[in-house]
Amino acid sequence: MLKLGKHSKEKYETLHSDLRRIIDRALIYSNVDFGISHGYRLPEEQFELFKQGRKKKYNKWTVIDKSKVITQLDGYEKLSKHNQDPSEAFDFFAWVPGKKELMYDKSNLVYLASMFLTIGADLYNRGEIEYKVRSGLNWDMDGEIITDQNFIDMCHLELV
Repeated sequence: MLKLGKHSKEKYETLHSDLRRIIDRALIYSNVDFGISHGYRLPEEQFELFKQGRKKKYNKWTVIDKSKVITQLDGYEKLSKHNQDPSEAFDFFAWVPGKKELMYDKSNLVYLASMFLTIGADLYNRGEIEYKVRSGLNWDMDGEIITDQNFIDMCHLELV
């Protein structure tokens, strides 16, 4: 069984109980070691992420590099599910043997997102969690991942 590291445990504690149940089950079944990079975020933290890929121009934030945009939500006027307390979303990453850095490669993130979604659906159908979940790979929840999304957040899972 996998275990969360110190930083991930701190983020885990900020999460809604439904998300913690999903993570607990994933730690038992996952073939890829993972951690939690974000749970609850202060509005200031959300705003720092919002600014990435943008520049303030004429008193308005404008996208200048779409590849660097992380979020559409600023944490003040538009709240993220990360800005709820407890957090209704978390971001994750993979630990890969032999690598010291966090891994955000597509195959591991798709595997982890699929596993979290499957576990979430199972727990929801059994009445063990209150909310359904969705992934940043499939915002519209139509089952088609990545290809039909306007914004892809591969390492994100949230309550709906």
